Amino acid sequence: MIQIRKKIDGYKSLPMGLREDSHLHSYRKNMVHSFRILMTDARICRTLTYVNTTTNNMKSEKTKKIIYWVLTGLVSFVFLGSATGKLTGNEEAFKMAADFGIDAKTYTMIGVAELISLILFILPRTGVVGTILLSAYMGGAIASHAQHGLPILAPSVILTFVLLVSFYRFPELVNRLLNRQS
Repeated sequence: MIQIRKKIDGYKSLPMGLREDSHLHSYRKNMVHSFRILMTDARICRTLTYVNTTTNNMKSEKTKKIIYWVLTGLVSFVFLGSATGKLTGNEEAFKMAADFGIDAKTYTMIGVAELISLILFILPRTGVVGTILLSAYMGGAIASHAQHGLPILAPSVILTFVLLVSFYRFPELVNRLLNRQS
């Protein structure tokens, strides 16, 4: 910018033919006009770069939010189905609970605890607490299955899925577990 100003204001260094007022005015006018075009182009490029970066960030944030809620919905679907079965008093569910040595009232209370844990998991502010409660619940399910000689694959897969979703939803949880600085 300083060099251009020197060329515009330093007319003495111009060729002889341009020292006349009409030519000098034309030369200055062209130089200033060229400088304005360059500055306008630079501003437009900067603005376009900013808008493009902002748009990409907005798209990636929107995509992250969609993934966040879809994964939360999948976990909710699994546990809501399980809690509904416990709370509705399904005969088949009560029979299975009786095989485990659990009476109907206790089985209903387990359903209520599962539902409360799920609600805490769904809400972003209490999601970490919900994660801990659902993990403990699934740990109990794995222990009960193992004690009664049933396969533990299904509760293990559900527990793993809950933890993976939680790690995606709450990066601070991963940092805390791996003892990393945020």
